Amino acid sequence: NLIPVRLQVRQNSTLRSGMFLTAKIVVRVAKGAIMVPKEALLSRESKTVVMVATEDTVRETPVTTGAELDGLVEIRSGLSAGAKVVTVGGYELASDAKIKIEEKP
Repeated sequence: NLIPVRLQVRQNSTLRSGMFLTAKIVVRVAKGAIMVPKEALLSRESKTVVMVATEDTVRETPVTTGAELDGLVEIRSGLSAGAKVVTVGGYELASDAKIKIEEKP
C-alpha cells in the first residue's frame, strides 16, 4: 500500500524535489509480541489459521493477526509463545494429521 506523506528536508540534504524513497514507519511497538513467518499463515473458510505442531500431530488453530514487518506477522490472539508452527506445506495438512518434526540444523 502506498500512503502519500509530506517530508520537510534540510537544505543540505541530498534529497531533491521529485525524488522517491522507500521508508518503514513504526506506528507502535508491541513488546513481547508473538511473531510468525508470513508463510505460516493459511486462509481456510474465511479464517486465518496456522498449523500448530505437537509431538506427532498438527492442529489447525485460528489466529488474529496484527502488524507485518520484514516477512513476520504479529499474532494478536490464538497462539501461545513458543508454539511450533508449520511454515512449509501447511495447505496439504488436515487438523490432527500425523507428522514428524524436522528441526533446521
